[in-house]
Order: sequence, then structure tokens, then C-alpha cells
Amino acid sequence: MTRLNRWMATLVAALALAAPASADPIGVETFPIRILHGSLDVGTVSATLTLAGTRGFSLTSGMAVLGGSVELCQGCRPGEEISLGATWSGKDLGGTAAVQGRTFRIGGLNPLDANGIVFFSGSAGVAPPLDGVSETVIAPFTFAGEIVEWLSNDLVHRYPLFGQGTATVQLSRIAGETAWHYHRAVYEFSPNPEPVPEPATLVLLTTGLVGSAIRFRRSRP
Repeated sequence: MTRLNRWMATLVAALALAAPASADPIGVETFPIRILHGSLDVGTVSATLTLAGTRGFSLTSGMAVLGGSVELCQGCRPGEEISLGATWSGKDLGGTAAVQGRTFRIGGLNPLDANGIVFFSGSAGVAPPLDGVSETVIAPFTFAGEIVEWLSNDLVHRYPLFGQGTATVQLSRIAGETAWHYHRAVYEFSPNPEPVPEPATLVLLTTGLVGSAIRFRRSRP
């Protein structure tokens, strides 16, 4: 089972264990956000994410590569697909976000901090022949995510995130090996006039994210 699927299973289970219907109702308001600008810069150890979108949204996060699920070329042979898949969530996606002039933390040590997930997908085609020591491939990617924030004891705000852009992946060939390894990938966002549909997996993930948050909040005295 992949890290993403394990995380999904955990969140769906949390939703199923949420407080019974007799508890005071909690309102969930949804405000979709289209990402207009920003980038994800992925190295071999760490990654930096900056986003700017509609509703005055912004997000800045520094993540560990091992803390997420990064599917970039790591030992791919010529002819094998180069995936652009990358996901971070929960406390592995820590940083600061802002919406409509209000700034708040996400993924912090405080369990009352906002929480979220980011999900990059796409394909850069297949790995090239081993004719040199380095190659650069460029391809489009799509992005989806969500931030969940508590506004009060009985109100949750969901911010579904959608976007797209172009990824540039730098590949290196290690001497003596017959495969490529990425050493840097930069995802640059561009304005997207149409909403990007949420992948079915992400719908389940974010449903679990809201359910988990509600369960935790209701468990507090």
C-alpha cells in the first residue's frame, strides 16, 4: 500500500469514528480557490512550496522529500515513464497560509492548527536514452489540494485548491549506472481559466480531513 493510500485509509477511518449525530451540529463552508501563481521546487532532500490564488489566498511551506510521497524519477531506465506525482499532507505540510487578509498556521504542532494536503500529478513522458550525463524534460502538470481551517467551535472552512502549470525536471546519470535520477524538479504555476476537477482519491482524502478535524474538536471539553 502506498503512503498516499495509507493516509487516505487513516482519514476515512477517522471520519467513520466521528462523534454521533446527537452532538451539536458543526457547519462546513466551502470556498474553492484557483491557484494563479507560485511554484514547487523539489530537491533530493527538501522542497519549497509557494502558492498565490483567488480570494487573497497564499501559502508558504518547506517540506522534507521523505515526509511526502514523491514519485519523480529515481532510478528510471530509458523508456520508463517519468511521473510528476508528489503529495504532502498533515504535519508534513507545515507553514503559513492566508485567505482574504487573515493569516494562520497549517500543519503545526498545535492540534488546533489548520491542516491540509497538496497533490501534484502528471507525466513527463519516458526517460531518454543514456547518451549523456544530464537531461532536462519539460511537461504540464495538474494540481489539487485542500486546506481545512477552524473558524469557531462550530464552523469549519474548507478551501479546495486547483491549478496547473509546467514542470521542469533535471535528470542526472550516475557513473556506472544504467538509469537516470532526478536532482531537481521545479513546478511553475500558470493561471488556469477553468477549474481542474478533483481526483476521486483527493475527494476521499479531504472528506476524511474534515471528518478527522470535527472528531478532534468535538472530543475537547
